[in-house]
Amino acid sequence: LYKTYLADTHLQAARARWPFICTWDDHEFANDSYQSYSTYGSAPELQAARKQHANRAWFEYIPAVLDERAGQPAHGFRPGALNGIEAHDNRVARDSLCIYRQLHWGQNLDLLLTDSRSYRSPPCLPPELAGELGLPLNTVELVAIADAGRAYAEGKPPATLPYGDGATPNPAREREPGSMLGLAQRDWLLDALSASPARWKVWGNALPLLPLRLDMSAIPFAGYQDSIFNIDSWSGYPSESAYLMCELARRQVSGVVSLSGDHHMHGAGTIACDASAAEAGAVPVIAEFNVAGISSSPLFEELAFVARRDHPEFQPIVYDEQDGEVIPVWNMTMLDGVFASLSYSKTGLTTLARWLGPNRANPGLSYVDTTANGYGLARFTATGAEVELVTMSDCRAPFSEPPAIANSAHFELAPWQAGQRPTIKGPSFRLGAPFPFAAPTV
Repeated sequence: LYKTYLADTHLQAARARWPFICTWDDHEFANDSYQSYSTYGSAPELQAARKQHANRAWFEYIPAVLDERAGQPAHGFRPGALNGIEAHDNRVARDSLCIYRQLHWGQNLDLLLTDSRSYRSPPCLPPELAGELGLPLNTVELVAIADAGRAYAEGKPPATLPYGDGATPNPAREREPGSMLGLAQRDWLLDALSASPARWKVWGNALPLLPLRLDMSAIPFAGYQDSIFNIDSWSGYPSESAYLMCELARRQVSGVVSLSGDHHMHGAGTIACDASAAEAGAVPVIAEFNVAGISSSPLFEELAFVARRDHPEFQPIVYDEQDGEVIPVWNMTMLDGVFASLSYSKTGLTTLARWLGPNRANPGLSYVDTTANGYGLARFTATGAEVELVTMSDCRAPFSEPPAIANSAHFELAPWQAGQRPTIKGPSFRLGAPFPFAAPTV
């Protein structure tokens, strides 16, 4: 696979012109993987040999400069012998490569790259539990209980879950709190950010911290709770994300910008100490920009397919159809909330629907385009940062002509000092704007 895509002459030209500094997510080994476990089947499966092969392939074909960085935890591929003992083989395969590291660019920028797969805890909830409890999705409360484990409610987790008949045992009651980074990497990240003298500390973060919740509690008389549609991202590890943000605030670290991917969408916003806090006083700590894939199917396509096939009752908050055009209402749902999307589905009036926002379950979220294929450009100087999230019109066109740009969202971010809050200016648009920033063309 690496050989196939490296045969692309356009990619070869790009690699010859610019340095590529890479981290990974899951597909270098297995979808939604953790440590040396794949999750393709009904239960996680240790695949230590394949994990070592995946680490070696990544190290050799990216390639990555790791051993040459003195004083960094990262190191090149170091295979180990497997002996059939699960804990040993998991550790040996995982530790055959270490990629989290820090790079310096002059006085203004430090780049810190993290590994969100090799040290993370298993998922806090099995995929079928929400349905068994009669829930359409995992609720924010359910994820908080499961992720915090034995530490929930200051060490007093409930014996049973507050759903269904109330008798379902809490499967996480004796579980250690979840972690995406692992203790060693988390401490390294916090210490490196705290010690950095650079104006901008850019976090190369594979998965978005942006809260992407459904404010289902806004639907009158339905009895729903605010919910999370994907717990593979930081939304499934709320205790650690909150700890990171609160610790950065406590240490008075400023200038942190997370650049993330994975979710097949563009997004932008600020992250507070408690990303689930809906109150107006939640103070942002860092800024984040999430970039779509160049060619991966956009998130909206998958959500619309699932809504159409399995959950037609949720179709109004996912998409609308007007004279043959599919409207990505999910963007509005994330930004302005479920009630706004339901209003739009009844009236077709974008202005009225947006007036009902914002989505209080997603504080700090300022931009989402879940229909995007594209890329991001970020420029950091002593006086400010500019980020452009570019959406291409068609990534499936022949390579004879470069793909046209459908729209470009531009953001500005001024430096801020300890105790101040990051403020994102934007989006402003070039060549049009996605829904709901622009009304449908019909």
